[in-house]
Amino acid sequence: MSVAGVALEGEAEVPTVLLRDPDGTAMLAVPVGAFEASAIIIQVEGLQPPRPLTHDVLAELFVRHGFFLDRFELYGKGEEGLLGRLRYRKGLRRFTMEVRPSDGIALALRLDAPISARRDLLVEGVGPSHADLRSFIDPASVLVLGHRDYSLRV
Repeated sequence: MSVAGVALEGEAEVPTVLLRDPDGTAMLAVPVGAFEASAIIIQVEGLQPPRPLTHDVLAELFVRHGFFLDRFELYGKGEEGLLGRLRYRKGLRRFTMEVRPSDGIALALRLDAPISARRDLLVEGVGPSHADLRSFIDPASVLVLGHRDYSLRV
């Protein structure tokens, strides 16, 4: 999955990361906190904050201490929303850690690790065109798009 964008969803304007599957036919909306949305936008846009953010520090710890993030996966739904976990390793040892989806996405982006989601969590029938993306989310709510080839301008 790749980050197609970040938008404010609903009347409460909840920051939401839009993930698109590799073949461009399905999406997943992941509600996140404001801080995590900012961290994701900063990474997607290639911006450099004056000081490292928490996710930058964690990514640096991974690299500095020889850990490798194999992937972040969204694997189900719980009482509080989507469930996510990191799959990582150091040498021959493999590890799994439950994390909030927002933190997993932010870290995966920084470490250039794949993001995956169970197929039954996705909304099918959303193609790569901006018209399909418009049907999925209100264009006025879009904060950033992850791919330069997508445009929601009217």
